[in-house]
Amino acid sequence: MDYMAKNSSSDSEKLYYLSQQTKLIETSFFRQVMFASFEEQTHQAVIAGQTLTADMLNSLFNELFAEFYPGITTTDENGIGWAHVPHFYMNHYVQSYAFATAGALSVATDIESGRAGALDNYLEFLS
Repeated sequence: MDYMAKNSSSDSEKLYYLSQQTKLIETSFFRQVMFASFEEQTHQAVIAGQTLTADMLNSLFNELFAEFYPGITTTDENGIGWAHVPHFYMNHYVQSYAFATAGALSVATDIESGRAGALDNYLEFLS
């Protein structure tokens, strides 16, 4: 997206690509890590013998939202956000988004900066 933003034909097109980059960072490094924390805490609650109720999960989701997104106002209704995430039923799957994005950004940065062997390494990886 860096290339696309730099080669945009208009300010609105450039803004679109920059907003997509920002969204990628937010969804991969904030939301998915928040989801992983939510998943870990719910697993720990079960191990400790606690019963998972909707009220408890809503409260935890809101607490984590406030921690990961300070300054953004949330309401009790936002707490139900956990219920629409099917990944919570797949044993710590959500953090793979953050790891994959970090890896992809690292590879792209190495290639864009002209790091010796970076492009050849990536092409070899793909083959």
